[in-house]
Amino acid sequence: MTTKKRILHIIERLSKEACTTKQLALELYGTTDEHKRRIVQQDIQFLKKEYPNMIVSPFRGEYKFLQLPAFIQNVALVDGLELNELFDFMAVFDSSMLSLFEKNEPVLIGKLKQEVKSLYKIHESPLERLHSPFLEKIKKAIKYRQYVNIGYKEQTLEDLKLMQIHRIIYAKGNWYIAGYSANHERYNGYRFMRINFIDSLELLSATFKRNIQVEHFVENFQSLFSLYQTATFEVKLHVSSEVMRHFKAKQYLKSQKILQEDATGIVVTYQITENMEIIPLIKQWIPHVTVISPEFLKKQLRDEVQEFLKSL
Repeated sequence: MTTKKRILHIIERLSKEACTTKQLALELYGTTDEHKRRIVQQDIQFLKKEYPNMIVSPFRGEYKFLQLPAFIQNVALVDGLELNELFDFMAVFDSSMLSLFEKNEPVLIGKLKQEVKSLYKIHESPLERLHSPFLEKIKKAIKYRQYVNIGYKEQTLEDLKLMQIHRIIYAKGNWYIAGYSANHERYNGYRFMRINFIDSLELLSATFKRNIQVEHFVENFQSLFSLYQTATFEVKLHVSSEVMRHFKAKQYLKSQKILQEDATGIVVTYQITENMEIIPLIKQWIPHVTVISPEFLKKQLRDEVQEFLKSL
């Protein structure tokens, strides 16, 4: 067991009740031999040094946190593994955020960070940096269900009135808002907008009521191309044996199902609302993925490939 996991376990246990080194050694190692108890004792001494006057001994040989350290309260620690998972998440998505913990708890957090950083190496950061001056307004609009007017610039500047913002979404390496407006026919009123492409945002005093259908959509959409209130249709693909292990190991879309397997590969189905939900995936695996059905998807891909070949 690593030092990190051991200390987190001790913190969790002592924050809930008084424990002896014997109890902790048994929980951590399944034995109460002197060597293991001495390791636990050293960890407790380390914690006492880190948190003076916070660890007490109600009875001889017992230890308990008088109060849980503030930094642990701040991350809502329910059990020790949650703090571990928090640092893992930070290391993957934005390792610079680990420095936020340095001011208050340099020694303990330093040990945790050192272990976490040794586990991950992200060649290219998957996280788009948020430079939007509108982030606080967006959060307020979501929290209080306030309408907003948005100036959104993708290819051209769009003026979007009376938009409802339901979530901030991280997908495909970028940050989006999930927005809905009954006044806009495009995408059936629901769309995902890059936060960094928002040119202006006006927070309105008018509020809207919960819409169960909209909330269900934003909680269950399977791609950024999913269309709101649109019936799904089935796409059937053949994946060659050379790459089928990737599809067996990873569900590329929520609706992915493997129907059959033989020596040539596997047949996979998806339920989608729009061709663009599946086209990027097919292109990624050409020539190892072919479309069995529907025919109109085959035609669109064939036309796009021919246009591409003409440009070469």
